[in-house]
Amino acid sequence: MAGRTQEPAEAPAVSKPASTAPAAVRGNILLVEDNLINQQVALGILQLQGYSVTVAANGREALEALALGSFDLVLMDCHMPEMDGFECTAEIRKREQSLGGKAIPIVALTANAMAQDREECLNAGMDDYLSKPFSMQTLQEMLDRWMPQAGSAQPQVAAPAQVQARGPGILDRQVLDQLGTLRTNGRPELLARTIDLYLVESPKLVQKLKQAASANDAPEIARSAHSLKSCSANVGATLLSRYCADIEASARRSDTKEARKLFARIETEHGRVQSALSAEVELLASEA
Repeated sequence: MAGRTQEPAEAPAVSKPASTAPAAVRGNILLVEDNLINQQVALGILQLQGYSVTVAANGREALEALALGSFDLVLMDCHMPEMDGFECTAEIRKREQSLGGKAIPIVALTANAMAQDREECLNAGMDDYLSKPFSMQTLQEMLDRWMPQAGSAQPQVAAPAQVQARGPGILDRQVLDQLGTLRTNGRPELLARTIDLYLVESPKLVQKLKQAASANDAPEIARSAHSLKSCSANVGATLLSRYCADIEASARRSDTKEARKLFARIETEHGRVQSALSAEVELLASEA
């Protein structure tokens, strides 16, 4: 399935190809990300900044999209099913060499901030990296480095509502407030959509993680924990994200016994996060 192009603001899910994008669009970006929650956050920020965005859920879809359209930048998640970001980048660079075309900037989206992970991205042929969760400022700084002709964006920003989630310390208020400052029609729709999606999708990841732990399936434990780690960070569930990083590290060492022990923490903390985010939804609804 080819990528899905989405224009800024409130365009339909599938829109015109990049080559026929309106003049007001500040640039065409290919977002390669399999996690629906991470997709939502990145897509929302980029669209509000005025970019046309095509979404691909894995490396194969990204290659299809690149064959069909013209892009100014690729934001590439590293760990995806079917074809990961490293394989996809290598194939893109191979095709560019054979065709003799200009190399498109590829920026890694990684939930791993270690120096060795960054080095791996650059060695794979990527030009830069952005650690998830990223702030609007770090995203804009990266865009300015690789798309300087666009200049700095001025998305619609409002002062965050002075609302406190129930269960202090469960959620990082700064992360939620950042999403809340991005407004559509005067409302924090990106924040509301992201929370709603997390409440639906994260229990599926927890269940996959539980099944993998019970089956001593270290690769699946690592994959599920990585996904839950990344999307939890995007909704400010910092402690849960840290627990996921711990279980992911154990699984990558093939220590499934330690991973099973750590899962109990994740299950408990995820329940607390779900309750706190449900309270956020109620508070947002009361402000509408």
